[in-house]
Amino acid sequence: MYEPQKQINYKLGFSEDWSVLPLLRNSKQSEINFEALPQLYKERIKIKREKYEHLQQLKISMEKDFHSFFDNLPKQ
Repeated sequence: MYEPQKQINYKLGFSEDWSVLPLLRNSKQSEINFEALPQLYKERIKIKREKYEHLQQLKISMEKDFHSFFDNLPKQ
């Protein structure tokens, strides 16, 4: 159950009382600079032809703005 004070309550059984979900924040973590991350691949990974065809079938349920992404997927 979400409270407006940004508190999340939970319970594990129907007859139990609500407990507060603790927010664990690790202060040692810092922001990630994505530009500094190494590039793992030299080119886009190719997907299987069958997967490509299935994704093409899903396009009918998507807005046309996204069709070009799926049309340009590299395939084997």
